[in-house]
Amino acid sequence: MIAVLLIEERQQNNIRDNNSLYRKATLDAVPVRTSTLQYIRQYGLARYSSSISSLSFTSLHFSIEFSPLTRFSLAKPVYGDHASDKPDNTIPVLNNDNGDINAGYGGKFVWLVAQYHDERGTGISDIRVVFSDHAREGALDLAKGAGGLYRYLEFRYGGEGERHVKQVVLARRSEPMTAATAQRLGFQDFSDNIDHGRRSFIYLLWNY
Repeated sequence: MIAVLLIEERQQNNIRDNNSLYRKATLDAVPVRTSTLQYIRQYGLARYSSSISSLSFTSLHFSIEFSPLTRFSLAKPVYGDHASDKPDNTIPVLNNDNGDINAGYGGKFVWLVAQYHDERGTGISDIRVVFSDHAREGALDLAKGAGGLYRYLEFRYGGEGERHVKQVVLARRSEPMTAATAQRLGFQDFSDNIDHGRRSFIYLLWNY
């Protein structure tokens, strides 16, 4: 499925030359285009390409073509020192809860960012959370700087004919997740509790 989005930005001032119009129209159009693409990118909906289809003294037309990215390929932690460091494309959190894995436990701010692809026949079939008393060289700790257990994501990649993860969200809960609760929330499977041993509950939920 391919959607084409046309964005038209009207100019209020009388611009006399094409170069001035191009600069002004581009600047005026960017906030609209950027917010649209950030939404698409955040929820892993599509890859996109854009081009200017026409230019006149009154308007600038953008043509943006979207191609759906249907398979989840990776979730990795991204670290920050301040809440304002949060990336635009973090995994959605149910009920708009706090997506910082370390919230309430000190250490770095830790957010999860997902990547998607559109290659058929390959994809992630299962997501696991593993815990260790020792750091893994080169691995990204979900509890960076908080002390206690090290927490890592592991992925099992499935081939042709297997179910592949297509949609992933993060969920904070007041009690342990069950299969019945996950189904009620609209998801087919879920991870172990990322906050194991912390007296709180955070899960990845997904659909195939």
